[in-house]
Amino acid sequence: MKLTYLRTKFYVKTSLKLTFGIFCVFFICWLILSGLAALFHPKLYGSREILFIALGFSVLSAVLLRSIIEFSHMFVFYIVNFPLYWISSVIPVQRRLWIFGSRQGTSFSENPKHLYLYLCEQRPEIKALWVTKKWSVLRELKGRGLPCVYAYSPAGYYYSARAECVFFSHTKKTITDFNDYVTTRKTIRVQLWHGTPMKKIGTESPRQKFRAFELLVGKVFRSLFPFLNNRFGYDKFLAPSIETSKSFKSAFNLSDIDFLFCGYPKNDVWLARSSQPVIRKRRRVVYMPTWRNSDWVDDFQLVRDYEFSIQRLEEFCEINSIDFFFRFHPYAMRKMQSFATEVSRFQRVHIENTEDIYETLDTFDILISDYSSVIFDYLLSGRPVIYAWFDFDSYREKEGFFYESKDVVAGTVAYNWLEIEEQLELCLSGLTEGKERRSQINQRFNEFHSSNNSERLCSLIELIVPMPSAD
Repeated sequence: MKLTYLRTKFYVKTSLKLTFGIFCVFFICWLILSGLAALFHPKLYGSREILFIALGFSVLSAVLLRSIIEFSHMFVFYIVNFPLYWISSVIPVQRRLWIFGSRQGTSFSENPKHLYLYLCEQRPEIKALWVTKKWSVLRELKGRGLPCVYAYSPAGYYYSARAECVFFSHTKKTITDFNDYVTTRKTIRVQLWHGTPMKKIGTESPRQKFRAFELLVGKVFRSLFPFLNNRFGYDKFLAPSIETSKSFKSAFNLSDIDFLFCGYPKNDVWLARSSQPVIRKRRRVVYMPTWRNSDWVDDFQLVRDYEFSIQRLEEFCEINSIDFFFRFHPYAMRKMQSFATEVSRFQRVHIENTEDIYETLDTFDILISDYSSVIFDYLLSGRPVIYAWFDFDSYREKEGFFYESKDVVAGTVAYNWLEIEEQLELCLSGLTEGKERRSQINQRFNEFHSSNNSERLCSLIELIVPMPSAD
């Protein structure tokens, strides 16, 4: 009941802000229309017609004003950066200057982070530079003595224009992980991505279907502002297996020569530690659902419905000597603050909120997830996986999958929280089978099982961009 109350409180607060904004516009419109009516048509003064016209005009104005402000801001930014793009195209590349960014420039995480740290520690002859669009990330890295610049500072523009390679993990049609305004074709763009997809992405996603007009407008804008091509194209794309490359190929219109085959650098640190046996008094279990970028279901629903009871889960963990962790997607955590507050009252149920889950992935004995790419990474450990397919049918209908479920399942499946607890008991008692199946799926989607992926990837990049010999 308390979770429902907290969730309702969140939406009520948001709705009140929106209502207040519309009311302000309505009040201004009503004053203007009433004044005009008093001057030119006294019979309409104070009538219902004035109220209805003002209300309709206020709602329409609020929507249009927001769109106009967003478009104007974007267009002005494009105009300002347009000459800088062409200037940067004639600036010579600085050899051995590699820049990195992640999650639209707001985070220090994912594959770019771990390749960057490897270069800083092991390959000082390569100038590795992190580019961020968030001041807190800049302060953090500066405090750690790591080279970093703000993307839109003079230094950010300078180094972005001269970079030999840029490495990133996310792109959207409106923003990238780096300063794409001065990144020209002379810079090699390497998409390291952020996981092996089970759900459909890119052009395969149902969200991208039937958007012919949007695609046409996008082509026009990209012809006018060539730096926008950085948000849609890559020179190289990282794939951990041939099987995974098939999904990327169809999702992003890639060819075989576009791929770099190597394991994900983010798996290096935790894989190196996971090979060392650790004895714990309490088993550690983590639940990590995929990001639900939709209006038909969200992470809150996963811990409200499907026979969920946090009190029962607490008692179950106490009886079975378990520490249970909820790890929500970084983009979903803001909406889950009320749930995090509720969890803080319990002893055996926790929120896992480290910035980078791959710093701690080896500390968990069992993974529970649904359609997240972390499943394929976790298979490298050989440990049990439980699939929490609470909304499987609706998710498949709305989002779609690259594979048939029976072809990629490497563990047991649960359809509600009661079944999760049953499967956990079986895992803890050692009665579940499936080690061979996990190994088969792991071999299919992860062709590289060692913890030296950063070193291997660096060697592949050097084949593309030959390093000058030392003087």
